[in-house]
Amino acid sequence: MSHVMLFDGLAGGNRSPLHLLRALARQPENVRFMRMACEAVQAALDHVGANVLRETLPYGLPLRRWLSSDTEPPAHEWANSVVDGVATHVSQLCALAPHRVDVEPSHHQLQPSLALGYSLGLLSAVVGSLLVTDRRDFLRASRASITMTTVLMIRAQQCAPLPVEAATSTISMMALIVGIEPTIIRDASAEYRRAGGAVEVAIVNSARSLVLAGSPEALGDFRAAHRELLEGHRARWSDLPCTVPFHTSALHSLPTMMEADRSFLEYNFVGSQLRVPVYGGGEPRNLQSNGDLLADCLRAAVCDPIDWPHTLRTAVGTRPPESILDYGPGVGARVFTRDCLRSMGFRPQFRKPTRVLDLTVSPA
Repeated sequence: MSHVMLFDGLAGGNRSPLHLLRALARQPENVRFMRMACEAVQAALDHVGANVLRETLPYGLPLRRWLSSDTEPPAHEWANSVVDGVATHVSQLCALAPHRVDVEPSHHQLQPSLALGYSLGLLSAVVGSLLVTDRRDFLRASRASITMTTVLMIRAQQCAPLPVEAATSTISMMALIVGIEPTIIRDASAEYRRAGGAVEVAIVNSARSLVLAGSPEALGDFRAAHRELLEGHRARWSDLPCTVPFHTSALHSLPTMMEADRSFLEYNFVGSQLRVPVYGGGEPRNLQSNGDLLADCLRAAVCDPIDWPHTLRTAVGTRPPESILDYGPGVGARVFTRDCLRSMGFRPQFRKPTRVLDLTVSPA
């Protein structure tokens, strides 16, 4: 194994990916791609309908206006996981686009041998693994993926309706806990649920990092009830600006909802099209062996709990990667992947694709 493509999930605690999208949209070679992306997003919005959008996107998703305006939109207009997820996906695919026939993108030059998708990043990993060099074919594949991702994010928000205060404040349905073994929080959350509470360990990031999910009220109550436990381990708690409790049982009805959308979607990718192995969350397995990828991808990308160390051990095995090509847009997946690989005795070089602007401080 030589080079690995890595795609993060939501930007989360980092700056909104809208900042990155605006920078990419100003580059002349991205004009055609961004036009297609705006059309794909609008098609998805038209499909779900005005009634659903009023419930899930109080301020809409005017991607074309946001990208073309010189005025910064109010923070509350894009403080929503649907917006975050769509903008993240579009920025990652833009970085993959083969803009010129004579200059291939970074991942083609490196001849990657593996694609990793952390949470929602799995959907971009699928497109990246196609290794498409023809610009028209890439636009067609990207349009299908962007449309599906937009519908997927809206349906996920439908599964976890926005509270009333979502229009005026930042909602946190997920919390990052660092500095404590995940098994300790898993046991505490199980006890909390037996007592009538509703929180779940959604993601295990590394040996001492995890994400807990639930309603804002349940997360606040859990934190207060286990303050001594957290302080005793010197654990750090950070509320994530997330309006959907991803990777929890709250999304158990999402696959059925998406099946009803299948006739609209043109997401027809199959495992045999993937030119390199692709791994994500859930029970990690190489998606090359799958037939219809729609149901499997959406479950692994947003529904099933994630054990990232287990995913990496399964995907990498005993073959040390030489480098990790990090498509961002945040630093979360990079940090967790680096820590997990170091625990396995691997120290690959982390690199950014040439067309991705790194708006955050890179970890050591």
